[in-house]
Order: sequence, then C-alpha cells, then structure tokens
Amino acid sequence: MGTVFEAFDERMRRHVALKVLGRGAGASDKAALRFAHEAWIEGRLDHPNLIKVFDRGETEDVSWYTMELVDGGSLHDVVRNLRTVGRDERLRLSFEGRDYVGWAVRQVGIAARALHHAHLQGVVHRDVKPANLLLSLAHRTLKVADFGLALSPENVRLTTAGTLIGTIAYMAPEQILARRGEIGPATDVYALGVTLFELVTLELPYVGETQQIYQNAVLTSQARRARALNQRVGRDLEIVIRKALEKSPRDRYPTAQALAEDLDNVVHLRPIVAKPPSPARRMLQWGRRRPAHAALLATLAIATPTVALLGQRAWSQQRLLGQARVNDLWQQVRFLHQRGRWAEVMTTAAALLELDPTHARALRSSAIARMELAGSTMDPRERERLHEGALADLDRLIALNPAVSWPHALKAEALKRFGRIDQAAAEQAAAVLLRPAQPSPDELRFDAWSAIAGADFARAVDLLSEVVTAQPTSAEAFADRADAYDALGQAARAETDWRVALGLAPDNPYFNIGLGRLLGRDASRLEEAERVARRAVELAPKDYQTWELLADVLINRGKKAEAASRGDEAVSHLRDAESAARSELALAPTAPWGRANLGSALIERSRLAPGDAPRLLAEAIRKLEEALATWPSPPAGETRDAYVGTASNLCDALLETRQLPRALDVCTRVTLVQPDSAVAYYNLAGARTLSGDLDGGIAALERDVALGDGDAEYLKKDPWFERLRRDPRFEKLLATMRAASPS
Repeated sequence: MGTVFEAFDERMRRHVALKVLGRGAGASDKAALRFAHEAWIEGRLDHPNLIKVFDRGETEDVSWYTMELVDGGSLHDVVRNLRTVGRDERLRLSFEGRDYVGWAVRQVGIAARALHHAHLQGVVHRDVKPANLLLSLAHRTLKVADFGLALSPENVRLTTAGTLIGTIAYMAPEQILARRGEIGPATDVYALGVTLFELVTLELPYVGETQQIYQNAVLTSQARRARALNQRVGRDLEIVIRKALEKSPRDRYPTAQALAEDLDNVVHLRPIVAKPPSPARRMLQWGRRRPAHAALLATLAIATPTVALLGQRAWSQQRLLGQARVNDLWQQVRFLHQRGRWAEVMTTAAALLELDPTHARALRSSAIARMELAGSTMDPRERERLHEGALADLDRLIALNPAVSWPHALKAEALKRFGRIDQAAAEQAAAVLLRPAQPSPDELRFDAWSAIAGADFARAVDLLSEVVTAQPTSAEAFADRADAYDALGQAARAETDWRVALGLAPDNPYFNIGLGRLLGRDASRLEEAERVARRAVELAPKDYQTWELLADVLINRGKKAEAASRGDEAVSHLRDAESAARSELALAPTAPWGRANLGSALIERSRLAPGDAPRLLAEAIRKLEEALATWPSPPAGETRDAYVGTASNLCDALLETRQLPRALDVCTRVTLVQPDSAVAYYNLAGARTLSGDLDGGIAALERDVALGDGDAEYLKKDPWFERLRRDPRFEKLLATMRAASPS
C-alpha cells in the first residue's frame, strides 16, 4: 500500500517511521481510503504492544502518517536467519537452543494479548504473520504492526464480497473461502497458530508446491504435527497449536486472550485448557473437511470427489498465474544474468519487480546489471543514472535483508566501482560483522559471483559445489555450477550438471537452453542440440530466447552440411533457421538477437542460391546493421561475442556486395573490439586487398595466421585475394599455414 521510511520529526525531536501512500496506489480511491483507515485504526488503538501512530496529513497531494520507529526487525527475520544459519545473532537465539521454544511461545502470547485489545475495539487484523510482528530491541518487547487490511465496522465497504484478503500461508479457511460473515477474532487466532507453528518448526503446517495446492491442503487435510518436526515441542504446546489451527472458527480458542492464557500455561508448566479431540470429534471434523467423502461413506460408497475443488481452482487460478509469471520471469533473469546480457537483465528484472517488489534475487541481478552497464557506457549522465539505480536496488535489498551479509558486500562493491571509497569501507565493515560462521547458500552464491567476476572459475566451482551439497535437490544449484564448469572449460562436467538440473526440473526451458548451447558448440552433436532446442521451444514458445537457440543450432547445422557438400540438406536447415529467427524477431522486435540470427541465416543461404543472392544479402545487411545499432558500444559479456559475430557477418556481406568503404570501416571496428580474433583479421585482410591496399592486406593476413588460422587451401582459393596470388609474401603465408597444419 505504501512505502515506509525512517525519518526525523524536527518538531517533536524524535526518530519516527514515516509511511507514505505510493503514487501508483494513490490513484485508487479504495487504496486512499484503506490508507486513511489504517492510520485511523492504529491511531485509536492504545496498547503497549501495538504500533503507535503519532501524526498524519497530506503534503502536495501525498498522504502520509508517522508511527513509532521499531528497531529490531520482525519475527520473519528471525525465522529466515534460523532457517539459513540456525542462529539469530542479534537476539542471541539458536534454533537448537534449550530456551528457544519458550521464547517463541512468549512472543506469540504477547501478540495475542495485543490483538485481543484490538478485537475488543471491533478491529480484526486479517494479516497477522511474522513480518507484521516487529521486535523492539530498545524496549525488549514485540509490537503488532500493519493494520492496512484490518476489518472494523467503519470499513465494511472497502472490501468487495468474495475478495481474498491476507497472506496465503497464514489465512484461515474462512478467509480462503472469502466467507466474510465468519471472519472475526478467531481468524487472527488461526494466523497466530500458523505463526507459532512456523516459529517452533521453521516450516508451515501444510505442504504445497503452489498456492492452489497449499490452499487445498488447508481446506481438506489436517495440519502436520509440530512435535514430528521439532522434538522440543511438548505435548501441551502441540495441543494448543492444534486448537488454534482448527478449520472451523467455533472450534478454535474463543478469543486471542484465551490463546494467550493457554500459552502462559505452557510456559509455566500449568495444566492447559485445550483438550485433544476425541476420536468421535476427529471423525466429525473429518466430515466437515470432506463432506462428499462423509456422505458417500454413510451410504457405503467409495469415490474420490473432485467437484469440491473446482470452485477453489477457479478463484485461485489468477493468483497461480501471477506466481507462475513471477517464476518464469525469474528464470529469464537468471539465464540472462549468466549470459552477461545486462540490458536485458535490467528490463526483465524491472518487469518481475513490478509483480513482486520483494524479490531479493531480482533486485540483486538488477543492481549487478546496472553496475556492469555503468562500467561500459561513455555517457557520464547515463553512468550517473545507472549508479543511482544500482544503489537504489541495493538499498531495497538491504531493507529486505537487514541482518544478512552479502547485500552489504554487494553494495560495498558497487560503491567501490563508483569511486565512493569511504562509503564502500563502511558497507564492507557491515558485511564482515554480519557474515555468519557457516555461510548460507545465498552467501556462497554471492562469493561465487565475485569469483566469476574476477575470472577465478575454479573457486566459483568449489563454492557452488558447497551450494549443491547444501541444496542437493535444487535444480538452480546444479545449473549455476554447470555455467561455472563451462567457464572453466570442463564441458563434460558442465553437461552432467545440466542433465541433473533437467532431471530435477525437466520442464524448465532455460535449463534446456543451457544444455543446448553447450551441445551446439560441438559439431558432432548438433543433431542432439537441435532436439534439445526444439524441446525448449515446445516448453516456452513465447520466449524469444528459445527460438534464438534453435536458430543458432540450425545455422550451424546448415554450415556443416554445406561444408560436406550436402547442398539440399544445408538449404533445408538454413530455411528452418530463417523461420526460427523470424519467430524470434516477432517476439522481441527491439532486441538485436533476432536480427543477427536472421542476417546470418540469409548470408549462408545466399552462398547456396547465387541467383537469389542479391536479395538475400540486401536483407541480411539491413538486419545486421539494425542489430549493431541496438547493441551497446563497447559491448561486454556475451553481448561482446554476439556483437563481434554480427559485425563479422556484416563485414562479410558488404565484401560480397563490394561495398568496400563500409566493409573496411566495419571490419576495422571488429578487430578493435576483439583483437584476438583470427576471423576478424581475415575479413579485414579481404577488405584491404579488395580496396587496393595490398600491403595492408598482407599485414592483416599475417595477424590472422599468427592467431591460429591454418586453412591454407581456403585462403588459396578465396577470390578476395586474387590480387595477392603472385606476391611472395602470400606464398610464404600459405607455406606457414601448411607447416602449422600438416593434415
């Protein structure tokens, strides 16, 4: 609904939390009403464990209000730290510690009493979760925050009937079913039960890989037993949690105060009020959860009901699609990041963050992309804009993970690159202070990125191997290591990791792309590479990157067939490559990759269709020039290799059409961008020789040979060098090439 800043109230001389209604949200009258209502509710609720509102108003059409500033993060931060490293250093908590369960029970008891106060005022929170239970280190207590979704008699018109309100994992069955008449204090009791279950087990009470599956589990199955996940959970606490998680509001604790009192009983080893359900009671509850089963059982019929799930599937489908879109965009960002395609990383990450502003890995990739682009641009204004954008991403990342080391380390690296050495040192000090003794997988991934940035690929492999050990069922962990092995030149191990990643996630198109790219570099495995590429297209036909891979592989198959004098086969592959490139271009009309692939396919076809060559080459030149104009200059990462390949193809096409001044300019540019490319100097030699600069042609050929070109027979027959045939220097070059490549 808004953004919360730390601010200083000059009038009252105190630090406060300042919540501002986002301008995007402000365009909605309902959002503005909710914002005002939240401030009003929190302002009138007076309890030491509820966040206090100090002031509210509007400034230049921006709505805001100030609250007390709470300095210790939230229970969500505690859970995250315990999950990743087993400890929360700030609070000196250990999940394995003898006193941790008691601490967790006391925190939920405090929250329950605070919410009971709100309930007595007619206010139901509706979004109780660990992230909204804040810890005050200064006062050593807990504060309930964020009444933005609260239900009270005054806001009954702010929620449309049937609207799903809350956070899925903590929603009671009556919220999931949007039964407004059943939502009340017991709804918050249920959320407190989920929160307590998560605190003492670090897991949720139900299992579900998607929101739909999880919601179905909440409605139709029994919660897992906390004691089965953590033996430190006593029998009485198990019973209290189960009562709080009852499906029906009337079966839970009647008030949050009653829950708090039973939690006190657990802490002080007194008898609890809640009782475990009897067998008859459990059968009755099962009948409520599975009415169709119960009815069929009563008539001695056995069947599996599916109709009861259809309504849920209909209303949850949109949410599932949204989450699927987030997951798909993240896989795109991850793939582009690994390829070093920074401009595309930045735009794709921006689309993802619009859907999920808290996606930490997308923020990381966006910041790194801006850092890399800032380092390559020559425009000082653009560089400054990228600097500020990267730092803004990193500030958001740190705000989401204030007690985690690696976001501070990444910000330190950014500040160092931007020349802000003192600030970089401060962030690095924070990173060192927060660094856990046993690094988390995210810490290891960051260390691996740093190693890759420094071209230390062996260390990156070692670090990512630790991630694989820690997360042996994570397909992304194997995919990350596959890229590192590939960079290290260990293609066989990279292939193994890609195949393991696909075994774990066979429907991931980007893992297919990774494997297909690897296979496509081996001329003997192009047929297999094509099968993998077509599988990627089948999985993601609307993603231009799958078509890009298919076009690449088909172009190489066409070249291979042409070299083997299988003309008809070569034409077939190249026509398919042209079709794939046009599909790629239709999906991403502003991206350079489709134009580059289309131009390459057309050039190869022109060699096999002399009568149609002028038309094919004319279109190829247009597409290749458009691609070069789109790529940043100077290019970096994978873009650099693609830029060089595109420029080399353009140089080739310009030479074929004898557009010599343009060819000379493009060919020279290629050697400047990639001075270690034999092909670049071969093309430059052709441009100089055809332009009449025979000495320059020989000099470029000498560089081509020095860089490893050993195809003497091709050079001897190439019509570009007709004017050098009788030059002794040319004959000497041919002899050198033959000596280096006797076969």
